[in-house]
Amino acid sequence: MMKRIVSVVSILAVLMVLMPAKGVAAAIQFYEITTEILDTGQTKNQVKIAFDVDSPLKIDYPIIGDVTDFNWAANFNTSCALAKRGIASVITCDLENVTRTTRSLSFNYTVNGFVKQLEKNKWIYRFDYQSSVPVTTLSITVKLPEGKGLINREDTQTAAGLLPYAPADGDTRTDGRRILVDWARNNFTAGDSLSISVVYENIQTLAFSNLLPLFAALIVILAVISTYLYLKKNKIIIKMEESLDSVLPILTPDERKVIDCLLAENGEKMQRKIVNETNFSKAKVSRLIKDLKGRGIIGVEEKGRTNRIFLLKKPKEPFGTIKPHENASEGVKDDQRSEG
Repeated sequence: MMKRIVSVVSILAVLMVLMPAKGVAAAIQFYEITTEILDTGQTKNQVKIAFDVDSPLKIDYPIIGDVTDFNWAANFNTSCALAKRGIASVITCDLENVTRTTRSLSFNYTVNGFVKQLEKNKWIYRFDYQSSVPVTTLSITVKLPEGKGLINREDTQTAAGLLPYAPADGDTRTDGRRILVDWARNNFTAGDSLSISVVYENIQTLAFSNLLPLFAALIVILAVISTYLYLKKNKIIIKMEESLDSVLPILTPDERKVIDCLLAENGEKMQRKIVNETNFSKAKVSRLIKDLKGRGIIGVEEKGRTNRIFLLKKPKEPFGTIKPHENASEGVKDDQRSEG
């Protein structure tokens, strides 16, 4: 039986070259390579090949560089091995048991040398694909690292204005975490070549710096909202433009009597003194103070077993000069109150 060998060369300039022996036109039905660029500059590659009916008996896949994390899988009985030959690492697989229904082979590996840094936070990934035999369907996908994105087309300072990706008919998409670029070719003939390049940058840092003004604005807004809610909870929201004089006419007689007590002593007084001077019960004074505080007229500060009550709204006239309200009720003690 005639022995047929396919050699697949993977270097920076030529990714894959099929060299069937003795003129045998071994064709590939489907070839797919998915390259994931790592933050380390390495590339993690997954290669899937479906051979045509006239398959070779052996495949050599040399890769320039040191290959790590190599593994393989096939839907037919075979074996694959990785060996070092000079500067190349060669993947060799036995294909003797390929049939019409079982002819798929895949292998994975990690390698250095395909990513070059252009400048700070900008990199380029590049390789060329070439085949000496026909490939019915060719599919190539490049995954950028997380936090990286394609350069803007307007960025002319990068590598003399290289496009974000080439060829320009590639399709971009995302898997939710990474940006991907896809290329597809049908009926890729022997001798054809495809040069792939992707230029990308660190957008995570750029995006964060662009969002700093927004974060600062959000912090200010949250601080204002928090302050408002705190003041509202403690019921000390007042209209600063209002004076006490504008509020006095709308007070009830009992509320006015409490205010008169404060006006008599520079706008503040201990709660127990208000109870004594108004002749109201402690419970009634507490209710009146609670209502006045809720309307932003007075403030309350705990002082031992009592409270210091003080005016938040100031009168236009000096303290002590405002005449007490004559219609204020005399008040009742707890056992004389008619209200609940």
